[in-house]
Amino acid sequence: MSVSSATPEAWVVRKRTQEDDTEAIAALIAEAFTDLERRSSGQDLRNIAVCRAVVAEHPLHHCLLACGNGSELIAGVNFAVGGDTFPVWGIGPLALRPNLRGHGLGGRLLREAVATARSLGATSVRLCVDAHNIDAFSLYTRSGFVVREPLLVMERPAAASTAATTAGTAAAGVCAFSASTDVLQCAAVTEAAAGFQHCLCESWERMVQLSHDCPLVTAVDDHGAVTGVLCVSISGYAACADEATCRRMFDVAVAAAQGTLPLSMCVPTRYDGLVRWLIQQHHFVVRKVMLLLSLGEWAPWPGVLCVSISGYAACADEATCRRMFDVAVAAAQGTLPLSMCVPTRYDGLVRWLIQQHHFVVRKVMLLLSLGEWAPWPGVYFPSIDGI
Repeated sequence: MSVSSATPEAWVVRKRTQEDDTEAIAALIAEAFTDLERRSSGQDLRNIAVCRAVVAEHPLHHCLLACGNGSELIAGVNFAVGGDTFPVWGIGPLALRPNLRGHGLGGRLLREAVATARSLGATSVRLCVDAHNIDAFSLYTRSGFVVREPLLVMERPAAASTAATTAGTAAAGVCAFSASTDVLQCAAVTEAAAGFQHCLCESWERMVQLSHDCPLVTAVDDHGAVTGVLCVSISGYAACADEATCRRMFDVAVAAAQGTLPLSMCVPTRYDGLVRWLIQQHHFVVRKVMLLLSLGEWAPWPGVLCVSISGYAACADEATCRRMFDVAVAAAQGTLPLSMCVPTRYDGLVRWLIQQHHFVVRKVMLLLSLGEWAPWPGVYFPSIDGI
């Protein structure tokens, strides 16, 4: 079967088996993201070693493959990430061969991953997408996913200076993961910070594996109880009650890397003080912007867990905004391009603009401020200059 001539119906979506070639799956992911991530850099999914690690860390039945019907050729891959009894699951990375995009195969892999998660008890499914990957973003929003939070992919290159971090080895109350670490306490801290159990803390074996692959540290109080967990890797995370604890853990993790390992972490933009501190204190750089989306139940985590281009809209509610868009689109009579910056908080309006008036997402921008800030109380679309 020719890859370029095959239709989506010619492919079968199935769970990965022991016989599937891990190297072929990793190579497909690297190929897909080499094409997609032309505008980003850093320790990402263009790196074949990272792709191998992604494939290796998922159980077979959590990996979905799109294969040729009667053929072993792999056209795409997606992952469902979670514990078998956990209410919150993740999805991705979803990767397709570049010449097979745009034919519905990505949608099939997405639906199968969501079905897998829900069959194992998930009430909420989450994923991250590169802000510049507009095709994937459109697929996810059409499928009902809602934008919840912008994330900064921050990386500390292996060659970064360690002069500012040598004191980190003595950070109070922080230590490397060891045989004496209480995994159940790590899980409890994660659940308290995130509002749900994180699958990386589901077993002792999983934590040991992580500690071998990347800096994994915990914070403890005066009584030896775990108060924070930090795993600095492309699939890592941080969980603690406050930013001060998070900073102490980063001090130790950076010192442990000794300038030989690149450290990577997705940091929500809400932690702007932590972002500045990572840049100034530990020479992290922002590699790209991603968006966190969810399908199903959603509750913001309670703790720290790592019609022109200058036009605007202002009204008291989304219903009024939709009526104004109806009139504006009709007035343009299909002869004028219409453009607008729409905050992701108005996810229902975004879906309506796409479905009702055929708007497309061209790019993602971030609104920043210096000085006082108060979120606007009504429905407001800022202009390209931020006001």
